[in-house]
Amino acid sequence: MPTLAIIDDRKNIRETLENLISPILPPNWTTLACAPLEKLSDYASWILEEEISSIIVDQQLADEALPSGKAIRYTGTQFCHSIRRQFPTLPVYLITSYSGPAASKDRSQFEETFERGEFRRDVAVHVERIVRAARRFSEDFEKDLSVLAANSRKIVQGKAKASDRREMDAIRAKLQISFPTEGIESRSKWIESFSSTVNQLSTITTEIQKELNKRSS
Repeated sequence: MPTLAIIDDRKNIRETLENLISPILPPNWTTLACAPLEKLSDYASWILEEEISSIIVDQQLADEALPSGKAIRYTGTQFCHSIRRQFPTLPVYLITSYSGPAASKDRSQFEETFERGEFRRDVAVHVERIVRAARRFSEDFEKDLSVLAANSRKIVQGKAKASDRREMDAIRAKLQISFPTEGIESRSKWIESFSSTVNQLSTITTEIQKELNKRSS
């Protein structure tokens, strides 16, 4: 189920935003309003597990401590920079109470920046644009996952062609997945020289297939 995530450290603010957005989402779409995760590195698995198709994030994420008592040490802009390394095309939107040139500095990586009051006034227009961008991302991402699963399986089985590896390299670069596919002459050499990589590929194939099955159910 496609999910629009709302990340804000203030529970009342994120729930207010969720109540605005949820009623006008397409059928079978959902929202997930949540506090920031403690570490930026936690988001990659969270995005896959929760089927996140787009994100709205506040700029200031450290006004309130986490339930654990720990403080968030990153901003919405830093969050977006981190997400872009793993999901370069995932639509990420910034929402802020501030406007003007200073508020727009270093925010080119966001799909759009919304001033909070203006977003509330034209919420239907903004949500329609967010849904369009999220659909494009989901379609492209699922297509990439299918190709990655098929080609990684071929490499593990020793049946991959040069064109399969090139295609896989392109997706690897796009999704920022770090494993080599160049310079492998035979299956035996692959297993001998890159046994840990084979294990990684097998795991990736299994996880991708699980994700695709979940998204199609």
